[in-house]
Amino acid sequence: MLPMLQRLCWKEWRQGWPLLALGLVLPPLAVTLIGVKIVDTPPTSIVLFLLLMGVAIGAPLQVAEGRSGQSYAGRHFPLSPVWPSLLTFLWQGVIVALVGANVGWWYANMPHADLHAILVIVGILYFGAVYAFAVAVTRAINIPAGMAAGIILILVGQSWAFPKLTLGRWHDGPESYLLPAVAVASVIAVLLLLAPKKWIVQRRVIAIALLVVACVGTPIAQSTWLDRGGQANFFNSDLLQVSAPDGSVAVTPAPGNTMTGFPVILQLVDYRKNIQAVQKFSLPVIPIGLIDREAALLLTQKPGEKRITLLRWNLVDNSLSPLITFPARRNVIHDSLKINTMMDIRGSVSPDEQYVLILSPALIGDGSFEWDSWLVDLQTTTIKLVSAKTFTSYQEISWVADRVILSDSSSPIAISLPSGVISPYHIPFTLEER
Repeated sequence: MLPMLQRLCWKEWRQGWPLLALGLVLPPLAVTLIGVKIVDTPPTSIVLFLLLMGVAIGAPLQVAEGRSGQSYAGRHFPLSPVWPSLLTFLWQGVIVALVGANVGWWYANMPHADLHAILVIVGILYFGAVYAFAVAVTRAINIPAGMAAGIILILVGQSWAFPKLTLGRWHDGPESYLLPAVAVASVIAVLLLLAPKKWIVQRRVIAIALLVVACVGTPIAQSTWLDRGGQANFFNSDLLQVSAPDGSVAVTPAPGNTMTGFPVILQLVDYRKNIQAVQKFSLPVIPIGLIDREAALLLTQKPGEKRITLLRWNLVDNSLSPLITFPARRNVIHDSLKINTMMDIRGSVSPDEQYVLILSPALIGDGSFEWDSWLVDLQTTTIKLVSAKTFTSYQEISWVADRVILSDSSSPIAISLPSGVISPYHIPFTLEER
């Protein structure tokens, strides 16, 4: 028994070591060559995609070989075929998990990676879900269906796990629980289909139904939960307050807020006139500035929608009026409040209170950030996209006479007012000898 088990383990290792070798070598190489673009695509994204495709295509082929009566296990293993198949599933699953962990570890050590060790978990989950899903569909249907299922899950996972492994942020859209649900459902389906052939048709139907429920039901359930205000604790509650330079007028969370999610109660207070307005917001909202010392500007967004509304909150009559709506990444305001990263949506009002600049995170790429920059003219109530998905790391917004300056570790840029034309900004200086 032991020699046969050893030979079976050697056979599994012989089949799985190429993927493990590539999974150990390619991620550090891709991180080293991060500055090189191949068809405008970072090498880390290419390596991640190729390794995942290898898992999606290779897993169904291994399942087919394991079910074949011509395999080593089928000819020599003196037990039920269940055990060799289970060993194959577990052994190759460990190899896939090691590859995912290595990918996550190396990508977490890239510049500007703000998720750190969590990427290791994301890597294991992403690779493991693709592997288990492809195996489950292969056993339930056939090899082409298993390959197609794995590839589809790779493409779907790009909206959640893939951006994380390319320095994306922790996104809580309807996909965020999809991969865990698919992984668990796939493992259960595989165990169901590994049992002896009795009731095989019924077990295949149950396995397919389980996978369908996991793939379709999870996003629907989470979307419904988000629409009903289900949110996690705020990690970035400082974004819920803004004040005038002298502190005389301010928007702050009202007393009694638990800061555990929406709805949230905000107060707009004029301390000089002793006037207060209180509003209960059921949707994610972020105040970005004050105008006329009697109104606040807020950004709000419905869960799952790809647009943001700029609101005016009047102090005197405590009314809310929408000013303008513009496109944005889904759940960007919710993410900004929930996650403490450098990718929070931000806005700034010009000193003359005529313009508003809004920086909305669009995507995080490898080693740099992508922003959409919007310029709002409050006099005409119009908005202009001055730059779309621009790789920047601008954190400081400064207003001068006819321009707004964006600066940080990158070279500063200037946005002309009101045209919105972008140009490099050179800081004048003189060198004095002493």
